[in-house]
Amino acid sequence: MMQTNNKNSHDLIYKLNDNPPFIEKCFAAFQHICAILIPIMVPGYIVATAIGCDFKTTSAIVSTCLIISGVGTFLQAKKIGPIGSGLLSIQGTSFAFVSVLIVTGKIGGLPLIFGTCMIGVAVQFITAYFLPKVKNLFPPVVSGTVVFLIGATLIDVAIDALAGGQAAKTAGNYASVSNILLGVFVIILIITFQSSRVKILRIGCIMFATVIGFFVAFPFGMVDFSALSHNQMFYRPEFLGYGLNFSFSTLLPMLIIFFVVAIEGIGDITATAYVSDEHINGELHMKRLSGGILTDGISTLLGSFMGGFPLSCFAQNNGIIQMTGGKRQA
Repeated sequence: MMQTNNKNSHDLIYKLNDNPPFIEKCFAAFQHICAILIPIMVPGYIVATAIGCDFKTTSAIVSTCLIISGVGTFLQAKKIGPIGSGLLSIQGTSFAFVSVLIVTGKIGGLPLIFGTCMIGVAVQFITAYFLPKVKNLFPPVVSGTVVFLIGATLIDVAIDALAGGQAAKTAGNYASVSNILLGVFVIILIITFQSSRVKILRIGCIMFATVIGFFVAFPFGMVDFSALSHNQMFYRPEFLGYGLNFSFSTLLPMLIIFFVVAIEGIGDITATAYVSDEHINGELHMKRLSGGILTDGISTLLGSFMGGFPLSCFAQNNGIIQMTGGKRQA
């Protein structure tokens, strides 16, 4: 059984409230961005293209998802009153909603998507309110099991990225030998840097390995900048730019997914607390769970008004915390 007091169980360079030098913050932050950038963008792209949005609208939705994810992550880490977990709980566009958003969008377009999400987010607000009152339902054995399952579900994400991800599927070279060899090379570099006694190498292990991998890939034609020429440099979301609509026929599936994502958020935040050497039970942890799920709802509500899709806590950044030894200040 997982211990209730798990402090100092991980080899972390900085603790939760430590304030590292600015350059080390930048290294850690860059690596977190590398881990979340594509997962935030892909759900919005998939949904927008599936319901027939043009390139401009698709780009706007993806850009808004990135902006709202940044706002949500700031609220999670900063923790303002009851809002936020006080941990590095990364907010990102949730894959769990992709199917139901596509169905909803084909019925009523973007206005119906945003209107239904605006109502459905009430599930997260209700869950956040009642969670501290049912804390006995989440003993350490339950939290530990959820942490394990969260890690297990990320295996396929890592394998997909190693094979080339969505870009390779589009290009038709998914799981090619060159992609796999490059991925293995970068993994070896990450392990080497992460095992180093030099602090800056460990904190920047993913960034350094990624940059080296980029320069190795460039001569082999594995880097493509063509898509950047079609995008504007800056984007400003428009309040209610797509309008709002509502239909009871699409509400129930959305409510179910919102509840599932709220429960998933409990596991994600617990995992973040665990790798951050923080307690994963007790009153403080319950407040973190409640604040984290509340922020999920606030971010999603803001996204509904501004043109972004539902958000949830990401689990993959827990690995970054463990490898780099840095947490909230990143």
